[in-house]
Amino acid sequence: FPSWNPYHCGGLVLYQEPESPFPGPLFLLTFFWLPTAVGMKVWILAHLICGTLGARALIADRGGNPAEQLLGAAVMAACGFFAEHIGGGHLSFTPFLYLPLILWAFRRAIGHSNGRGDLRYAVIVAGLFAVTVLEGGTYPAPLMAVALAAESLARLGSRDDRRALARALPMIAVLFVLLAAVRLFP
Repeated sequence: FPSWNPYHCGGLVLYQEPESPFPGPLFLLTFFWLPTAVGMKVWILAHLICGTLGARALIADRGGNPAEQLLGAAVMAACGFFAEHIGGGHLSFTPFLYLPLILWAFRRAIGHSNGRGDLRYAVIVAGLFAVTVLEGGTYPAPLMAVALAAESLARLGSRDDRRALARALPMIAVLFVLLAAVRLFP
């Protein structure tokens, strides 16, 4: 311990396995002290709550009314993608549920339309990306980075947004590497 899991596929290295949730903070809060079945349920529920709250916040920022926020949150949590992967035991796909919260925080970091963002939200973006990597999100992390790249490209037309992107993106990148270094550079 913590280097070896003899019960998975005839034995698996925990710390260096890219899809292992160890040493992620949610792993340490659930699987570390709860029975496995309960830990998996808490893990899934925590991610679903994060996804629904993120979708609600994203829609609320765009001016959505409470009914639209509820619909967006329900669609986020109840889509077939998550049901298929979570039902199949692919817990490394659950960090995809961070995407609405990441987009919400990213838009706050660069500003909605005025280019005067709040860089404190860049810390949230970097932190959620780091948690994704620490939780073994080998597929979610690069695909969510593509989503942020598309969001950034869509904002290149505005001079204020370019200035805000030039401040936020390097901060996100540096903080991400620092926060996820324990997993990126074992």
